[in-house]
Amino acid sequence: MNKLIRTYLGFSIKSRAVVIGQDRLKVSKDKIYLLIYCSTASQNLKDLVIRLAQKFECKALMLDATLEEYTNLTGCKALGLTNSSLADAIIKVAENKQDIGEV
Repeated sequence: MNKLIRTYLGFSIKSRAVVIGQDRLKVSKDKIYLLIYCSTASQNLKDLVIRLAQKFECKALMLDATLEEYTNLTGCKALGLTNSSLADAIIKVAENKQDIGEV
């Protein structure tokens, strides 16, 4: 687990620059800059994230651990970041790490 990504996700949650959950992501009218999902997500959720990444024209990252471990949100499998600066920071960290997969 990357501590820097965990910190950035914490900032996103505290600043309310995040859309949490697949149902909210489907109906979100906010601009999403980055979609993040956990390694334990079902195939249906992974397919949904790929479709949403195309819809929002953003990247999708799969984390090496569960999203619950990164965010301390019970049952969280997917989220979207609405802050472009935090999304760019997470993408830069993820590009330098081997333990995070990109879709």
